[in-house]
Amino acid sequence: MKKAVIYTRVSTDTKSLYGEKLAYDQRPELQGEPLRRLAEQRGWRVVGVYSERASGARQSRPALDRLLADAR
Repeated sequence: MKKAVIYTRVSTDTKSLYGEKLAYDQRPELQGEPLRRLAEQRGWRVVGVYSERASGARQSRPALDRLLADAR
């Protein structure tokens, strides 16, 4: 069985009031679910999930750096 990892990133950390609860406007877990389903459909086993809130313009993204280090 092939292995896969999932990397999710949202570029903003803004929050809004939803009902009485303050929550992030963008949530990386919403990206992760379709990726998990895709891996399952293709017969891949997800062995790791790397997730962060960081701008894509930033040179240093800790979760991406960990993913690349783990891949090496």
